[in-house]
Amino acid sequence: TRALEALVKETFPSSEIVRAPLSADLPLSRTEQAALTNPLRQCGRLGCIGNVGYTGFVDTSDLRGIGTILELAELMPDVCFHIVGGGSEEAVAFWKSAAERKSVTLNTHFYGRQNPGRVPAFLNHLGVVLSPLKLRPTKSAPFGKNASPLKIPQYLAYGKAIVASDIPAHREYLVHEKNALLVGETDYDAWCRSIRFLLENPDTRLKMAEANELLYLTSFTHQKRVEVILDGEFYGD
Repeated sequence: TRALEALVKETFPSSEIVRAPLSADLPLSRTEQAALTNPLRQCGRLGCIGNVGYTGFVDTSDLRGIGTILELAELMPDVCFHIVGGGSEEAVAFWKSAAERKSVTLNTHFYGRQNPGRVPAFLNHLGVVLSPLKLRPTKSAPFGKNASPLKIPQYLAYGKAIVASDIPAHREYLVHEKNALLVGETDYDAWCRSIRFLLENPDTRLKMAEANELLYLTSFTHQKRVEVILDGEFYGD
């Protein structure tokens, strides 16, 4: 991210710094994706309108926004939320307990740490994906304003419709209403409106999918990242 780049430049002012944003593995082919078994648990509530998910790191600090997801699950009982990943079993248990206290266990599912090869199956069956990363100004990388949105490149690769917090790190990948909907970190009404809008408008999801797949192929494959490092300059600079 640019924030990390600035931090490194400040510490090593005489060194040449190359900013090479995160990349992601090439996605499975359409045929391979179609053959993936659906790993999502069924929603425990009647009238569920769709599956929304997060795949990525889970810890107890809430910098990754798991608490935000639980707030949304409480506000949107007709949407099923899936949290895929875990930094540790303790961290997953922490948020499961929080979900129980908020009485959202019927429409909130935790899957814990997954083999990376299993993640595409989850992505393939999620209608909307979330990146509720939080902005916490600090010079202690990789947290706070220096945090990298680790899962965004993979979301792009699989052409997912994205709702994300409107923070600088996300704006390095995402453009509001073009390839994502960006909302205020704690503006829960906006989160709910954005999620519901995407679930109810498949044409918009398709346009986002096409935009994200193109962006991934032109900028965020591993090959493109290698080229950036060797050329010494990122295309977006």
